[in-house]
Amino acid sequence: MLKDYLKLHFIVFIWGLTAILSVLIRLPAAELLFYRTLISALAIAIIMYIKKNTLIVDGKTVLKLVSTGLLVGVHWFLFFWAGKISTASVSVVGLSTIAIWSSFMSPLLGFGKVRIHEVLLACTVVIGIWLICRNDFQYSIGLIMSLASAFASALFTILNAHFVKAHNPYSITFYEMLGACLASIVFMPFYAHYFSTDGNLHLAMTFQDLLWLGILSLVCTVYAFSEAVELTKRISPYTMNLTVNLEPVYSIILAIIVLHEQTKMNADFYIGTSVIFLSVLIYPVIKYRLKLSSESNS
Repeated sequence: MLKDYLKLHFIVFIWGLTAILSVLIRLPAAELLFYRTLISALAIAIIMYIKKNTLIVDGKTVLKLVSTGLLVGVHWFLFFWAGKISTASVSVVGLSTIAIWSSFMSPLLGFGKVRIHEVLLACTVVIGIWLICRNDFQYSIGLIMSLASAFASALFTILNAHFVKAHNPYSITFYEMLGACLASIVFMPFYAHYFSTDGNLHLAMTFQDLLWLGILSLVCTVYAFSEAVELTKRISPYTMNLTVNLEPVYSIILAIIVLHEQTKMNADFYIGTSVIFLSVLIYPVIKYRLKLSSESNS
């Protein structure tokens, strides 16, 4: 379990790069989503071919995975868009609510029951993120987008925990990337018509865009997303989503270093970061003590 938790934290750190890369890449949100998911799907297909593994699953499963991929597409699209219209820091603020969404949606979908300690810890994380980023709450539209992005993320994480019991993580990722790519194709005309300055799509890339896009697709998506799906075999969706709350901390630190954003590492930053770390670290302790209590009572 220690190895799994360390891998999860490494994956979350990689995801912390996503907000930075989405700002460095000059493509609009819809076009960025299209290229990311297309390159990711092609890369997985090549990897599976080299490994001589099959991507073939039954039609019903394909429909479920592609539909879940649409959720992934909604999540990334809103996440990228929030970063474009506000800051990288704001785009990750809403992600702090993922654990809250997860603590309520898992029971609603029949994957557990509401646990008071999980809800309280999730709320504590939101307080930590608010302390870090409260000076950026002037970007209300970007914040709303990131909140909606968090809802979609929590939902597909719960669904993937169910899918991974029967299917290869790379197969899951492949079909979900296809679904997300389909979502981007649907989004692009709408985005271009209502939000592009000239009403057109902007698919042309510079070499620098291609470089950052390659890192975003291969490292932050193919590797990190597939490994995260695989970890749901042994780590609960709530634990996954609670740990993902460290992503905003990593993103904000990287935004300060790479993008020179105005968010400063003041007292609020350290207090908020401490609250998040304590929330993430205390959950396994609470879970272990509850397990011991349950065993002693049985």
